[in-house]
Amino acid sequence: MRRALKLTGVLPADVEPDDRLTIDAGEGERLADRIHHSISINKIPDYLNCNRTQAQMLVKRGIVSQLVPGLGRGGGVLTKVALGDLDDFVCRFRANGTPVRQASDG
Repeated sequence: MRRALKLTGVLPADVEPDDRLTIDAGEGERLADRIHHSISINKIPDYLNCNRTQAQMLVKRGIVSQLVPGLGRGGGVLTKVALGDLDDFVCRFRANGTPVRQASDG
């Protein structure tokens, strides 16, 4: 958790493991909740009903972001995507849609 707090900026990056600091409880709880309610990128296609390439592009282009972007494969749980961010994306996406009578070709 200390690593997550440091990487997200809740704790200063230069804090030593032996240092005892306090943080805003609300920020810590929000971060813990985002971590707890997140999924890996390879599970996004099932959640959004899209394909793997689309899911990867949503993350790569920053449309939805990882808990801590840019960690690569060694980021563990912090490379996941919060479900709340995916739900917000779907809401934004649907809000910009236009009803049609019939689907177009392709």
